[in-house]
Amino acid sequence: MHQAYLIGISDYPGHTLAGVPNDLALMRRALIHQEFDPSAIRTFGDEHGTLAALYDVLATIQADFADVDAGHCFVYFSGSGMLSVDPLLGGIKPIDGDDLDFRTALPFAALNDYLPVRPGVQVTVVLDC
Repeated sequence: MHQAYLIGISDYPGHTLAGVPNDLALMRRALIHQEFDPSAIRTFGDEHGTLAALYDVLATIQADFADVDAGHCFVYFSGSGMLSVDPLLGGIKPIDGDDLDFRTALPFAALNDYLPVRPGVQVTVVLDC
């Protein structure tokens, strides 16, 4: 199974990242060029931009790969990130995140809890934030 998940958040309170839709379109084209089946590429936009919705996207990935022994899971995120002194505590900034509180981010470390990191499954994560 080869599956790609493209996640883009562009419409944050107080600012918009105008390039995010273009990033998602270009990544989709690149994956198709690399022989990903277009039907295996799922795109999640601003409607999935809250912290709860981002966790739902990760739960979808986890469920899709629950019984898969071999394949490729490609995850791409385009949007804002949040930094902390400890890089693993920083993360993806959701629409409902607080710029002054990195604990409101989806932690980068949480990705390992949801992604199919195991023998036989290639996992690629690209964070453009």
